[in-house]
Amino acid sequence: GLVYRPLTNPPTWAYGCAREGVARSRLLSRADSLSLATCAERPSECAPLPDLAECGDAPPPAGAQGLLASRGGVSAFVRALGHELPATLVRSGGAGNKALLLLEGAGACYIQDRGLFRWDTCAAQAVLEAHGGLLVKLSALAARGVAESYRYAKVDVQLDLEPGLARLTLHNAADVRSVPRSGAGNEVRYAQRADETKPYANVCGVCALAPSAAARLDEYA
Repeated sequence: GLVYRPLTNPPTWAYGCAREGVARSRLLSRADSLSLATCAERPSECAPLPDLAECGDAPPPAGAQGLLASRGGVSAFVRALGHELPATLVRSGGAGNKALLLLEGAGACYIQDRGLFRWDTCAAQAVLEAHGGLLVKLSALAARGVAESYRYAKVDVQLDLEPGLARLTLHNAADVRSVPRSGAGNEVRYAQRADETKPYANVCGVCALAPSAAARLDEYA
C-alpha cells in the first residue's frame, strides 16, 4: 500500500507490505505533524471545534495521548472514549492522512464509527501494518477484544455486516429510499441484511493504532 500526502513541501509519504517485510517512508516530525492537523483540543470541550486559525497549532498537553478524529462531525461515542482513555482530540481530514499522522506521532489512535469505505482504508491499513501499526474493525475490538480486519475481496454484497449494528444512512445504504427522512420523531433504521448496505461500506467502524499503541492492544480492547 502507498499513502502519498502532497499537502506538505516536500510531499510526505509511506508505503509498505507487511507480508514482504517492506516499510519505507518520508514523514514529518511530531511537532510539524501536529501543526498540519486541523487543531488539537480537550475532548471535554463539546462545543464545535474551532479552525486552526482560531485555536493555533499548539500540541496536546504533555503526557496526553492523541486521539485522531474526523475533521467533520465527532460522535458522542468518540468524545466519551476521549474521556475514558484519557486523550486529547486531534482532528484532521482523510483516512490516509491520519495513517501518516499516526506514524508521525501526532496521535496514538484513530477512531471512526461512521462514513468510511474500503477504498478509504485499504492503503492506510497496508501502510500501518507494514510499519507495525493496526487498522481493524472497531466493533470486533470493542465487543470481543480481537483485532479483526475488513475483507477487501471484489464482491457484490457486503461481507462484514453485523446485523443491527450499523445505522442506515444516505452514505452507506444500498437503496437511499430505505433511509428514514431526518427530523423529529422519525425512526432510526439499522441494517439487518447484507444487501441493505453498499458492498464496500465499512459498517463496523474503524480503529487504527500507531505502532507504539498496537503493542499495547489490550489497553484499547
